[in-house]
Amino acid sequence: MNLSTHLSRVFYAFLCLFFKNRPFSHSNIIENYLLARYR
Repeated sequence: MNLSTHLSRVFYAFLCLFFKNRPFSHSNIIENYLLARYR
């Protein structure tokens, strides 16, 4: 596993934990953006 892949996974996991405490409407926008980017 190269470094960029590892960093992106850690970053994504951090965002998931962070946005669990946020309103769903806001986290949904971020989630859709990230999913579209990583697809």
